[in-house]
Amino acid sequence: MRRADSSTKIWARTVICLGPALTFGCAPLGKDWPLQRGEHMNYGNAEARTVIAPRELHRWELSSATPSHLRHQNRVESFLQDSTIAFCGLITGHNSPPGLWVLFDCLNGRIERKMPGGMFNVAAWGYFKTISPDGRFVVWNHHDMDSIRIEVYHTQLGQVVRRLAWDHDTFSFHWFPDSQRFIANTTSGLYIFDVNARAQDFGPVGKIATRGYFCMIFSADGKRLVTGSLDVTVWDVATGKPLAKSTPVVDDFWRPGPRRPDIFVSPDGEEGVVGDDGYIHVGYDSLAMPDDGRCIVAGANNGRIFVFDASTGAVLAEHREKDGWRNDITSVSMTADGERVLFSTKKGVVRLWEWRSNRIVASFGQEFDLKDHRVGRGRIVKAVFALQGTHAVVARDDGTVALYELVAASGH
Repeated sequence: MRRADSSTKIWARTVICLGPALTFGCAPLGKDWPLQRGEHMNYGNAEARTVIAPRELHRWELSSATPSHLRHQNRVESFLQDSTIAFCGLITGHNSPPGLWVLFDCLNGRIERKMPGGMFNVAAWGYFKTISPDGRFVVWNHHDMDSIRIEVYHTQLGQVVRRLAWDHDTFSFHWFPDSQRFIANTTSGLYIFDVNARAQDFGPVGKIATRGYFCMIFSADGKRLVTGSLDVTVWDVATGKPLAKSTPVVDDFWRPGPRRPDIFVSPDGEEGVVGDDGYIHVGYDSLAMPDDGRCIVAGANNGRIFVFDASTGAVLAEHREKDGWRNDITSVSMTADGERVLFSTKKGVVRLWEWRSNRIVASFGQEFDLKDHRVGRGRIVKAVFALQGTHAVVARDDGTVALYELVAASGH
C-alpha cells in the first residue's frame, strides 16, 4: 500500500544500452512525480475485443508411456529454438525416479533427444535443471544423503562433465546466451560459472549481488543481466555492479485492517503483513523483452503486468487480472517488435495484450477456480510466442503441450 505523499523518480540522462535486450536510465531526471493511488498507471482491465481468434492446431502428450496417474508430473521446464522445442521431464514407470529428460518437438509431437533422468530426479522439485540455449548442456543441483553438488551434463556425450561440491541454497540456474556460462541463483548472491574451465578448476568465476532473485534474463550479448524481485534491476556482468533500478511497485489491492495497523486485508479477507517501510510490495516472477530493447514487460505475483519504457523507467502500461491478489501471472512473452504481450495466469487463462492501445485482443484456455488446487486437469501453466509471433505454444499441468495459430478473427 503506497502512501499518498510518496513519490518516485523517473530515470533518464545516462542511458545504458543493451543492444537488442534492455535499456534503462540510471540518473534522475530531476523531477519527482507525486503519486496518489493509481495516478501513474493505466488502471483497470484492458478493453476486451476479439481481434485474434487462436486456433489449436495440435495437442500432444509428452509421453503416452507414463502411467495415467503420473502424467501430471511430466512437465515442460523451458523452451528452445523460437519456442518450438521444449525441454521436458518425463516419468517412465510407476515410481517417479528414474525418468527421462527429453527435447520435445512441439511442431511435430515427437521426442527429438533423450537424456537419462535417474541421476537427477525428474519429479523432485528440489532439483533445479536448466538447459543451455544450444541444447548441449544441462545444469542441476544434485542432492544425496551427504552432500549437495552442482553438476553439468553434456547431452551429446551422455555424461556429467563438470561437478562441484556446493553448500549454497540454490533457487535456479540461468544460462548466458553463448551457452558457455551460467548463473547459480542462490540465497547469498548470483554466482557465475564457466563450463569451459578445466574439471579440476571448475568453480565460480564471478559474483553479482548478495542475494537471490525471483527471475532473470540476459541481454542478447550477455553483457547485462536483468533481475526481477520487488523491482527490476539491470546489472553489469563484468563488474557485478547495478546499472539501473526501477521504482518498486506496491500493491494497492489491500486495505488497512480494522485490528492492527501492520495487518492489511485483501478484497476476499486474506490478511497480509506490511513491510518495514509501511508498504505491501509486488514481486515480479517473469520478464520478457523485444529484440530492440525499447521496453520490458514484467509479470507480477498479484495479477498485474507492467510495460516499462526502457530508456526512462516510466510505466507505459499496466493490465490487471480479476482477483489479482491471488491470480498470479505465471509467464510472459513478447513479440520481437514489442507490440504484443502473451501471458498466462494462475487461473489457467492465456491472454494476448496489445499494450499500446490497452486491448486484450484474444483469450483462450479453460478458467479454473483459484481455490481448486488439484493438478492434472489441463490447466495452462506456461505460454510463449512461437514462429515469429504467429503462433503460441502452451504447457498444461496434465503433461501435454499444444500449438495454437494466432489468426485474425472474422472481420479483422
